[in-house]
Amino acid sequence: TYNEEQVAKTYSRLSNLNLFSSVNIQMDPVDSNTVDCTMRLTASELQGYKLGLESSINSTGLFGISPSVSYYHKNLFRGAELFSVNLMGDFQSGFGNEKKATEFGISTSLSTPNFLLLPDKWFKSTNIPRTEFSVSYNFQERPEYRRNIISGTYSYNWSSKEKFFFKVSPLQLNIVKLYNLKPDFYESLKDPFLKNSYQDHF
Repeated sequence: TYNEEQVAKTYSRLSNLNLFSSVNIQMDPVDSNTVDCTMRLTASELQGYKLGLESSINSTGLFGISPSVSYYHKNLFRGAELFSVNLMGDFQSGFGNEKKATEFGISTSLSTPNFLLLPDKWFKSTNIPRTEFSVSYNFQERPEYRRNIISGTYSYNWSSKEKFFFKVSPLQLNIVKLYNLKPDFYESLKDPFLKNSYQDHF
């Protein structure tokens, strides 16, 4: 039996899987309120790479080059799981002096089209609820300090009536470890939140 709301929800949820470049729902009338429904789906590229290169110059006179490369897979376990991994670097040096800064980072995430450990029916929406796992590592070396940052997040994402979007993270992990921190640099920081990011913590 034809139902306009169900047709719209089906179209939206198929599109939100991110597996198809086009979604078409064809309906042929059978009688006054019944239709035969045919779904025509065109698959999109499931894997891809992205390369990036940026250059910059900051207020301290350091010129930087920032290369990056990322890989994604839209159907890692054949259930519309979106996997991505990203590598980035940032290399800065000054003109006419030996001042330099180096940064390296790697991040990865896996997003599944359901709520792991929770029933999807609790969150009725045309958009598909998702569970996301993400892990990242970042290394920074500057004249003022050397810093390692590790973070991990387990979160749920969903929407309500297409107007409100929610993200809840039951588990979030952050580790910061510093070496060779210059006391005068630390004392120059006035913002308490910023000072906290230059302290070892778990």
